[in-house]
Amino acid sequence: MAKQKNFRDYCLLLTLALTGRRVSEVVGTSVWEIEKYKKEPLHGLRVCDIDFANGVINWQIEKKFRKVKRKVGNETIEVIERVEVPIKAPKILLDTLKEYIERYIKPNCPNEKALQYSKLFPMTRFRVHQIVKKYVKLAGIKGRKRLVHAFRHGFAIGYLKKSSKPEDLLELKEQLQHSSVIITENYLRFLETRGSKILDEFANEMVR
Repeated sequence: MAKQKNFRDYCLLLTLALTGRRVSEVVGTSVWEIEKYKKEPLHGLRVCDIDFANGVINWQIEKKFRKVKRKVGNETIEVIERVEVPIKAPKILLDTLKEYIERYIKPNCPNEKALQYSKLFPMTRFRVHQIVKKYVKLAGIKGRKRLVHAFRHGFAIGYLKKSSKPEDLLELKEQLQHSSVIITENYLRFLETRGSKILDEFANEMVR
């Protein structure tokens, strides 16, 4: 559905669905966070973050950081610097993003440097919520709350449904960048619930 109506929206939804990343990690956060929270903003997914050759995406993780000294104006303050983590990405996502970059981002960039630092989805988190709500409504799905974060839960549940070895749980922990495998284990109780079926229904509608 999204692919037919708007290729950008399709790529955004596919990225959320096939990576399990938080919306802030995909589209970034506001620059005012460095002043209000002494926290470096997330830059969001850029062209240079995608390593097509090795099949990984370098993500800034919302809850991974280190404290560093940074000069802001005439003042030196301690801020939280984001840490980038390389995470495997499925080939279907990488191929789709490569097509999206070639068709829609590259033609608007004056040079290679501008292309590499271009954001794939230059929009606010609020706009992402609007887009997801739009396609959920078009798909006829009702009664879902926290729609955007449902992609992260759906990714985890889908991963576990396909898993066959105990070590797959550790792999999922790394994919989601949880601080402890105990957090990841919480998804095991959702395997037989209606929640995973709803996400499957939405995914099927999305790719029509």
